[in-house]
Amino acid sequence: MTCGKKSHQVDHLSRKYLKILGLVEQRPTADYLKQLIRAQQIHVPYENISKLLRRAENNFTIPDFVEFLNNLTEFNFGGTCYVQNGYFCHLLRHLGFQAQLVSATTAGRTSRDATQGSNTHEAPVSHTAIRVSFENDNYIVDLGLFSTFTGPFLLKPGHVVEAQTRNQRDRFEAIDQLSLMSVNITNNLV
Repeated sequence: MTCGKKSHQVDHLSRKYLKILGLVEQRPTADYLKQLIRAQQIHVPYENISKLLRRAENNFTIPDFVEFLNNLTEFNFGGTCYVQNGYFCHLLRHLGFQAQLVSATTAGRTSRDATQGSNTHEAPVSHTAIRVSFENDNYIVDLGLFSTFTGPFLLKPGHVVEAQTRNQRDRFEAIDQLSLMSVNITNNLV
């Protein structure tokens, strides 16, 4: 899945997606990006039930854009990082944001290690996020690992964001303009 292809059908589906989110089209700004992320978090559940149902039918593919929107409206299925970030990236591009899917790993490597094929670790790329560039900065939008954040996450060296949930604390730190490191700290809170 790429988020770089624009077509009449993608534009039509993006408008439908925006309507599901309850928003109207605006020019790309940081505030509008925050509104889009928040609407996504409210209206599109992060879940893996839909993936398990597809696998039970020996279907190991990602749903296409039409199926994603139909599953969302009919069954309240949102999907995991690959589905949500992929189609949210389509939406961002439709709205005029400079957005690109990026590979990542959840096994202790930086996103740069994962995307540039570093051999320093053996962990496979197992995650995807979106890099959005505007106003001379790069941001990460992630509707998977960052689902507890309202984002976007600024990629500037030393910039740190932390989130605390009931039994887990996540820390994300920008290494440079393109790289991100995440640390997951599980607490013994009940």
